[in-house]
Amino acid sequence: MSWASIAAVVAAGLVLGGGPLPDVARAPALAELCTGDPAEASEPGTVNMARTFVGSGRIVSADPGRKVLTVDHDAIFGIMPAMMMTFRVRSWDLAAPLQPRDRIRFKISGGNLTIYAVALLERAE
Repeated sequence: MSWASIAAVVAAGLVLGGGPLPDVARAPALAELCTGDPAEASEPGTVNMARTFVGSGRIVSADPGRKVLTVDHDAIFGIMPAMMMTFRVRSWDLAAPLQPRDRIRFKISGGNLTIYAVALLERAE
């Protein structure tokens, strides 16, 4: 599938891989969320590990000692399906104000899957 075809599917709000696309109506354009050129991937269908990706999900747990957040996240376009996963956090200052059950949007690097930017979308009740 070409990138133009993928963009058309995303723009139409259709389902990819059997799961709904999260926050499509409110999400910025994909070009604003990811860096790198998808054409730079070594083979069609591979992930360019120099890219950055944006995800959203709920925090399950936080471990400041290990500098990791476990996040039950929606599908991250271009890199992984929805799942619960533990991510390293570049600087704990990014995660310190967050708590379990908070809904966040985050940026990760494709190379080491480390969170380097995070925004609170909804505070846990």
